[in-house]
Amino acid sequence: MSGQKKPLTYKFEDLKERFGVKDKYKLVGHFKTRVLDIAKKELDECSPYSFNYTEEKEG
Repeated sequence: MSGQKKPLTYKFEDLKERFGVKDKYKLVGHFKTRVLDIAKKELDECSPYSFNYTEEKEG
């Protein structure tokens, strides 16, 4: 994903599966604070790579 020019779009269920927490964090807010925010913090501290995310709601 390094050098990606356009945004990637994933559904939260797909991300949960990629992170190996498919059956945890039923609330999106818990997944964001307990998985995504921690992963971003660790990448920012230890790696030249990072990511940003925004939530797009349907309906």
